[in-house]
Amino acid sequence: MEKFCEKLNEDTESNRYQKWHEHRNAISNLFNEVFSVKGYVQKIGILGAGNCDDLDINFLSSKCDEIILFDIDLSSMEKAVAKLSEEVKKKITLVKVDLTNLNKFDFYNKFEEMVKENVPSKKIKRFLVESASKLKMDNENLESYYYSCDIVASSAIYTQLVLNWLQEKSKNSGNYTTKELDEIVNDGGRYLTDSVVKQYNSELLKLVRKDGNLVVWADILPVHPGEYDYFRKRNYSIDKRILNQHGLTFSFQGLKDIRDRANFNKWSNWIWDFSSNGGYICIGSSANLL
Repeated sequence: MEKFCEKLNEDTESNRYQKWHEHRNAISNLFNEVFSVKGYVQKIGILGAGNCDDLDINFLSSKCDEIILFDIDLSSMEKAVAKLSEEVKKKITLVKVDLTNLNKFDFYNKFEEMVKENVPSKKIKRFLVESASKLKMDNENLESYYYSCDIVASSAIYTQLVLNWLQEKSKNSGNYTTKELDEIVNDGGRYLTDSVVKQYNSELLKLVRKDGNLVVWADILPVHPGEYDYFRKRNYSIDKRILNQHGLTFSFQGLKDIRDRANFNKWSNWIWDFSSNGGYICIGSSANLL
C-alpha cells in the first residue's frame, strides 16, 4: 500500500502546484471559518497530507504553533517540507501511518499472497469481509495524538483508502475472470472499504480536542475540463441522476457518516482542476464536535 501511494504522489504534472491554486484557496477558506472564531491555535492535524500540494502550509503555520501531517507516504511529506523555510519547518511534525489500520493484522501481504496464488474468489471475498470485522481497534500510530489537536483536517482521501489498491492488485497480480474480479472487488472490496471509511472517521474524531474543530473536504464527481464553466455557471448544481451514475461512492459514504457525528457549517463546492485530463467537483466544510 505504501509503494502504491508513493507512485500516486509521484505521478504529477510539473505545473500542478500552480494548477491547484483554486483548490488550495477553497481549502484555506475552510480553515478560515475556524480561525475567524478561534484565532491562533496550538495544533493542527492533517490526515492524508501526501505531497501537500492542496495545502497552503505557510498560511496555516502563521495560525498555529504546530502542524502534524499524517500519511503513509512519508517520502512525499518530507519532499514537501523540504521546500519550506526553516522557520516554518520548525512547526512541522511528520507521522507515518496507515490510515486504514489494515496493516495491524498484516492484511496487505495476506491479500497479495492469496491473489498471486489464485485463491478462489469466494475465499478472498470471505477474507475481505472477515477483515472488516477486525477494524474496530485503535490505530497505534495515532494513539499518542488522541484528543490533542485544536483543528483536525481530512483531505480528499475517502476514495483512496483501500479499494483502488485492491483493484490494481486483483487485476495485475492474479488470473481471474471478470466475474471473479467482480466478486473480489465489488462485493468483498466494497464491503471492506465501507468499514474502513467509517473506522477512519472514528480515528479522525479521536484526534480532536473536546472544544476543537474539524475541516473536511472530498472529491465527489469526476469532471472533464470542458465541463468546468458549465458547473461554475450552475453554481455546482448537479443532477442526482448524474451523481448516482458517476459520483464517487465512498466520498458520499464518508461524508454522510461524518456529517452525522459533528455540527457542520454550510458546505462549499468548487472545482479541483486535478490534471490536464480532468478534475473533480469537491465539497467541504468545517465543524464543531457534537
